[in-house]
Amino acid sequence: ATGNWYYSAFLNFKTQMDKGYQYGTDAEGNEIRTEYTHLLSPGYLQVGLGALWKKNDNFKVNIAPATGKIVMVDKDFTTTEGYTDGDYFGVDAGKSTRFEFGAALSGYAKFEIMENVSAENILALYSNYLEDPQNVDIDYTLNVVMKINKYLSTNFTFQAIYDDNAIRAFQVREVFGLGIGYKF
Repeated sequence: ATGNWYYSAFLNFKTQMDKGYQYGTDAEGNEIRTEYTHLLSPGYLQVGLGALWKKNDNFKVNIAPATGKIVMVDKDFTTTEGYTDGDYFGVDAGKSTRFEFGAALSGYAKFEIMENVSAENILALYSNYLEDPQNVDIDYTLNVVMKINKYLSTNFTFQAIYDDNAIRAFQVREVFGLGIGYKF
């Protein structure tokens, strides 16, 4: 468009690769696990139009006030006895998709903390205009990468997700990795 501003469009798809379970106990006190999620259930597809402000490759913000979002689930999860509308990732009983229309805001910032140590911040926010726009979905990731020497490197990843249609609490993921590199 002009200066640091650009017209933007984005397409984003997210799902998980493995099954997820809910744990509980039966009448005799034995632990049971019930499959709750699996590949493509849920699946999230987002498409948006907006504007990108880009200072450089390490600092940018995308504003997409016209964003469509489709939540896809396995219909088997929404047709179980006793299921009520919206209990499974916001999808109504007997359905396999949920359509939302809203605004998405995403930001990326990467900087050097010190020599050989960098931090990458990724933030994605989404508000559904059609239902509860005050409930903003949050997905924040911090990646810290440290190069120790020419053979060793390490990284730390922290991710926090909040989506009131999925779980009305923050979901947190932490990963620590150590890499060993050697050239033959």
